[in-house]
Amino acid sequence: MAALRQQLGLNQSLPVQFGLWFWQAIHGNLGQSIQFQQPVSELIGQRLPVTAELGFCSLLLSLLIAFPLGIYAATHRNSWIDWLVNILALLGTAIPSFVIGLLLLFLLAVSLRFFPPGGYVPFNQDPCGKSA
Repeated sequence: MAALRQQLGLNQSLPVQFGLWFWQAIHGNLGQSIQFQQPVSELIGQRLPVTAELGFCSLLLSLLIAFPLGIYAATHRNSWIDWLVNILALLGTAIPSFVIGLLLLFLLAVSLRFFPPGGYVPFNQDPCGKSA
């Protein structure tokens, strides 16, 4: 246990630990993953393209939904659609995104079976997971 604390630098004070970590981080060394036994920067690099693709798709989808609804709500003030859009926007900002994500995953993947609930398939293959 003492050897592991020495190896990980946990035997030093918290400010010293943070300073050493910060100095290494600004030089590109994010450390070694204990679980995967690989540099953390390599692990991030392996997963960054998938994260960027999902982030871009979610941004595009939200803009394709939000802009038309916002324009319609602005041009039809005090209509029931204006109220509905305002309530949905308020709920969208009030509810944490991970809760909305889990609810959408349950609705779209588990209940309606639009896509498989787990795994990743690149969009240049078959993103809906349907066999040809």
